[in-house]
Amino acid sequence: MPYMRLARIAAEAENAGAYGFAAAAWKAAAGLALRESNRQWAEERCALCENALRREWGVIKPEKEK
Repeated sequence: MPYMRLARIAAEAENAGAYGFAAAAWKAAAGLALRESNRQWAEERCALCENALRREWGVIKPEKEK
C-alpha cells in the first residue's frame, strides 16, 4: 500500500478518535515514506496519537458517585 493511501487512512482514524489504530497506521506510513518530510510528518502524527491514547483524549468517563 502506498504512503499516501495509508496516511489518508491514518488521518481518518485520527479524526474519528481511533488513536490506537491511527498511531499504528502512521507508524506504517512512516516506514513507506519516500520523502524525508513525509516520514517526519508521519512519525510526529504517530507520537501525537500515542499521547492522545495515553491521556485518553475523547474518552468520556462516568461520574463518580458521591
